[in-house]
This record gives sequence, structure tokens and C-alpha cells, in this order.
Amino acid sequence: MADEKSARYWKARAEALEAANRRLHERLRMLAASLPPEYLELFETDRLSGERARPAPPVMDPGEDSPHLTPSDVEPEMRSLWERTAPPKGD
Repeated sequence: MADEKSARYWKARAEALEAANRRLHERLRMLAASLPPEYLELFETDRLSGERARPAPPVMDPGEDSPHLTPSDVEPEMRSLWERTAPPKGD
């Protein structure tokens, strides 16, 4: 019973911290949008240590895959889609 109560407490605590983090992130995003571009570098520097913040990890894992479509990628998929969604042919 105590473990269940503790788990509920820590889950609620984590959810509250996530919500606070989202609100802070949104406020920083709004602040950054209102600043002149030359001040945006301040968001990347730790003022106490003077070190630049570590860059965010890449959104996509670099590799051979590309997010760019080519006509050869799109054409077969579109043909397949139209074949699956076409209304039945009346005789």
C-alpha cells in the first residue's frame, strides 16, 4: 500500500514538473521570438560558466536515408493509393 501511494506521489510530481517545463519552454520560445536576432546567442551560452550550451541532438539520425522524396518514390505509392481507394467500377 505504501509503495502504491509513493508511486502515485512520484507520478504526480513528475507530471507537475513536465507541465512546468512545458510552460517555461513556451515562455522562452515567446521571448526568443520577440528578441532581435543578435541577442539569440544568449540562449546558447551559460552565463555563469561562460560555456556554450551543448547542441541539441539531431532530429534525424544521419544515414543513407533521406527525407527528400523523388518522383520514383512517390509515383508507385500514389498509384497504390488510388487503386486501393478507387470506387468500384460499374459494368
